[in-house]
Amino acid sequence: MCILPNRKIVAALSVAPGLVMTVVSAPAVSIAAPSGVSASPVDTDALEELFEKFGVPEAQQQVLLREAESGTPWDVYTPGPSAREAWSADGFTYTVDRFADGSFRAVGIEDPQPASPGAVTQCTVTTGSGYSNADNCQIDGVWGSVLLGAVNVDYTIVDGLPDRITDTGYGYQKCYAPTTCSSPGLVEFDDVEDDGPAFARWQSDVTAAWGSWNVWFQLNVGGDRAYQSNS
Repeated sequence: MCILPNRKIVAALSVAPGLVMTVVSAPAVSIAAPSGVSASPVDTDALEELFEKFGVPEAQQQVLLREAESGTPWDVYTPGPSAREAWSADGFTYTVDRFADGSFRAVGIEDPQPASPGAVTQCTVTTGSGYSNADNCQIDGVWGSVLLGAVNVDYTIVDGLPDRITDTGYGYQKCYAPTTCSSPGLVEFDDVEDDGPAFARWQSDVTAAWGSWNVWFQLNVGGDRAYQSNS
């Protein structure tokens, strides 16, 4: 296992099919709430745009905004039941866990598109005899108003041989009030599938009026597929 570096690896090639994408998610973490922290001004426009992207009903949007303004944590920030569904938006395939109040946790990978001459595409897939390369792709992790991810990520799917992460790119964050967060750092990295999938994990610290905690998201590449997991 490697810690922290970005690395380019030349993939071994063999025989067979194209890229297969899937996504998974994991339970939320619990939060310890410090005292004496006040709520931050809420970025209403950004939150409403996020709600629309992930299909939060209008009535629940208004309640969530009022709770954000008062410093009340959404259900996504506390342990509890949720309902899972597949969701597609803006060229990404997501798995979304929806909570009773309308808040959500989402995890997704950008859908690679075939490269075409003259076209500017961020995430492209090229195929050869038994392999598929996905280049310059983005992965997302979303927890309510916390958006984290990594861009310019490359990976290779090889039929019958170990799959690989060939570049971990770099992390980004868009965390809206009532939350703030640090830029995600790459904390664990294993570039080649062996006993388990190749993986890269990023982690960030999050702070809100009701507490502070950390979250992580992870790209996994193995078993001839790429998928993501998160906290």
